[in-house]
Amino acid sequence: MTIDEFIIKIYLMVDDYHKKIVTNRLRQGGYAPKLTDSDIITME
Repeated sequence: MTIDEFIIKIYLMVDDYHKKIVTNRLRQGGYAPKLTDSDIITME
């Protein structure tokens, strides 16, 4: 498994888990974010 494949796999796992635990939007107003919460969590 290459590093790219590993990062993609981790991102998909984080995204699936995030969708299960967060059922509604956390942010209600303002500009639409350029990155999703899953993007930020994966980068951390």
